[in-house]
Amino acid sequence: KADIVTCVSREESYQYKNLLNLDTVFIPNGVNLMKDPISKDIFTDYEYLFFGAGRIMKTKGLEVLLYAIKKINLKYKLLVAGDLNQTPYYKKEILALSKNLDVEYLGLIKNKNDLLNYLRHAKIFIFPSSHEAMSMMLLEAASQRIPIICSDIIANKAIFNDDQVLYFKVDDSTNLADKIKWALENKSEMQKKAEQAFEKLRLEHQWKNIAKEYDKVYHKLF
Repeated sequence: KADIVTCVSREESYQYKNLLNLDTVFIPNGVNLMKDPISKDIFTDYEYLFFGAGRIMKTKGLEVLLYAIKKINLKYKLLVAGDLNQTPYYKKEILALSKNLDVEYLGLIKNKNDLLNYLRHAKIFIFPSSHEAMSMMLLEAASQRIPIICSDIIANKAIFNDDQVLYFKVDDSTNLADKIKWALENKSEMQKKAEQAFEKLRLEHQWKNIAKEYDKVYHKLF
């Protein structure tokens, strides 16, 4: 019944057209790039990798990351941010996999500044989702200029290319383990990717520009 439907991913637009013969307007998600440093800092006495999601469900792929860590001699802690109470059976699986691993669960981080600070101090942000539309978490990680390893799903490849992030085969923990080892051994290459991902955000994914696309949609309705 809607007059106009917008989608944050081109893949969703294609699905609406194929399944419902519905024309939609593609408008991607964005971020606000802060000019000034965030005032509150997160200080830890250890180096860490970071995984983050609002709701930690099976589609977020945390178990794939845990299996990957089990395959390598990782000297860094893994920090996990997000609500793990969405699915009781999945929470049980995750906690069982975490035994004997150096993993710390931070819970849902509601304060955006705190989340961005955890991101900016991470060695690597790992994003193993098996399904996304267009992840805000992925964009926010890129906004902090940190190296990213992410699954090679369509939604992620629609945002970044191989020069900007390091991809692994979705749901493949062995491949992810190999990519984590490579990333830690090639820090300068990963930082180059991080800088290029940030530049992509600056050019194409700032809310101040994306908002104008929504403005056009509203004026078309008027």
